[in-house]
Amino acid sequence: MRIFFVAGLSIVLSSATLAQEPAANGPDARKGVAETAPVYQPTSQLDFVALSTGCRIFNVRVTATTPKALRVAGTAGFSAQGGKDGGCGIPETAVAVVITLSTKSAQDSGTAIIWPRGSKPAIITTSFPKTAQVSTGTTLSLSDGRFKLFSTKTATFIGDVTGYYVLPMATMISPSGSPYSGASSVLAATRITTGIYEVQFDRTIRYCAAVATVYVSGYFASTTTWYDSTRPDTVRIYVFDRSGASVDQYFYLVVRC
Repeated sequence: MRIFFVAGLSIVLSSATLAQEPAANGPDARKGVAETAPVYQPTSQLDFVALSTGCRIFNVRVTATTPKALRVAGTAGFSAQGGKDGGCGIPETAVAVVITLSTKSAQDSGTAIIWPRGSKPAIITTSFPKTAQVSTGTTLSLSDGRFKLFSTKTATFIGDVTGYYVLPMATMISPSGSPYSGASSVLAATRITTGIYEVQFDRTIRYCAAVATVYVSGYFASTTTWYDSTRPDTVRIYVFDRSGASVDQYFYLVVRC
């Protein structure tokens, strides 16, 4: 049995484990060889975060043909639009929200459109009658945590959020320390020294689970999200071979909270 200590992490490998590992895929067969980048890069899919209960984000009277600017992310300005004081916990980094849009007290039958700030699209979000209240579920993309609501008739509109989408905290880092692929939730990546990297995300990851997987078999990685109390958005990664020596390699990194 052999025991190695790397950056505070102890690794125990039995002789049987070492014997079972294919030599052709191990680090000894590749030492001194520059690793080439993978041809196919991983894609970034959105992560959905469901709210335990629906949350009122707005309750406003909208004048016919006059677009109403509303907010959905952050913590300020919601009381003024009839929403929950302090917001619904939707981060500024959210790229889309799931909203149930309800219409009541309409001046007449009409249609409404909600869209991210910019030019008004032609696609109608909901149609509503003059008397009855109707509700329509829709997924709204966001550009800066805000959106607009347009109605052909004056009516009261109520918005309840049931969940939101964010970019995953996932990336692939090159041996030099630069991001090779992944989501834009990665703000920066740095190679500190041989085999030691730091990756900064666009949100706090303290107490989150970070998992690093080395691209080439026969190498290993460990992570910590609690090494620097002043930077709760950064994870440190240690990459090493089976002898415990620090090495520079491509690796994947995924953080889950």
